[in-house]
Amino acid sequence: MIRKNGSFNLYLLRHAEAFKNLAKVHGGGDQRLTPTGENQARALGHLLQDLIADDGSLKVIHQPEGRSKSTAQHIGSIAVGQIMEIDDLVGVKLGVAGGLSEEELEKQYPEVAVALADWRNKKGNLNARPHVPGSEHMEEFAERILRGVLSSIELCEPSESLAIVGTTSTLNMMNHLLTNDGDYVRSSYDFIEYPLASFATWRISPERPLQIAPTVQVGEFA
Repeated sequence: MIRKNGSFNLYLLRHAEAFKNLAKVHGGGDQRLTPTGENQARALGHLLQDLIADDGSLKVIHQPEGRSKSTAQHIGSIAVGQIMEIDDLVGVKLGVAGGLSEEELEKQYPEVAVALADWRNKKGNLNARPHVPGSEHMEEFAERILRGVLSSIELCEPSESLAIVGTTSTLNMMNHLLTNDGDYVRSSYDFIEYPLASFATWRISPERPLQIAPTVQVGEFA
């Protein structure tokens, strides 16, 4: 179960645009935020500052990848609060696909590239998830992300709001675990599109977690 004495909002945020996104790299790649990404991250900070205006301070937790860390730092510089890194929240390990662009993957591991493309077209249906050599099993991933979520919630005081910045795989698993109150239910795993610099809002309390706002994209800001 995912519980906390007292109640507070939990914001699940996808990182802002990084150069690796432009290069279409599977994990890894150039983790620096683009100029657009820096603007997106600052816009997220201003938005969160407005959202928490009446609820006290903000704690920002990010997974270890550089793009998530940079996004969290931009947010924290505006919506003032503590910034922390949680190792357990690192994205799913992609095995041989990790760090390769789509073009490189097609050349080096064509069967894996075709299988991953087909899986994406099926919206991440786990029954159709291809075997990628060296990749992390979803059960292991779920167990690790649950540890990270519980650790993050434990660090948050009732007077704080909590923002967790991560990548698509981590956000999807967090959403799944929150929906199922900490249980990993393979048969009901749904893939959700989290555009760059988007977020969903949950309420954590002594009761079952409750999603109070669906995914909202901040978009590009000048």
